[in-house]
Parts: sequence; structure tokens; C-alpha cells
Amino acid sequence: MESRSASSHGATYADVLDQRPDSARRHYDRSYDVLRTDSGPDADRLFTAWKEGRTGFPTIDGGPPAGYPAPVVDRQHERAEALVRLEAVRESSRRERGAH
Repeated sequence: MESRSASSHGATYADVLDQRPDSARRHYDRSYDVLRTDSGPDADRLFTAWKEGRTGFPTIDGGPPAGYPAPVVDRQHERAEALVRLEAVRESSRRERGAH
């Protein structure tokens, strides 16, 4: 069986773990280490809103609910999660600049 590099298109997470076992506990891309993780009541409220499809962002809320079991929607769910991450980074950047 041909070995793929962890960064090659189509690599599975098992491939990544095989080549980069540290990625199980740390970011694969270390540039993400600078991102802050929110915690506390506000973070819990926002996370619950995301899980229940009540973020106020139709593109995100239109994704399948968190934990939806059907594999058919996995790609759609991944796209919705990517949009959530993008908005989180934008919001973090706004907070750092003092803008609201």
C-alpha cells in the first residue's frame, strides 16, 4: 500500500495520526496555537445556540444539527462548521481591535 503524506489531498485522519501522532493533542498546523478559546457562561450560551441551530446566521443554522448521525450530511456539516470557525476568527479579530 502506498503511503500518503499527511498533507496530501484525501488523507484520512488515521493517515495524519500515523504520521503525526502529536496532532491528537495539538494543532496539526501550529499557527492555530495563537487562537484563544472562549469559556464561561457566554461561550456556553453561544455553543448551545450553535448546537440547536439558533446562531442567527442562516447558512450556519441551515446545516444539520450537531451530532446528526446520517453520513450523507457529513460534508454539509463540515462546511457549516468551517463557517462557524470563520465567524469565530472574525469575531475574535473584532474584539482584539476593539470593534463591535
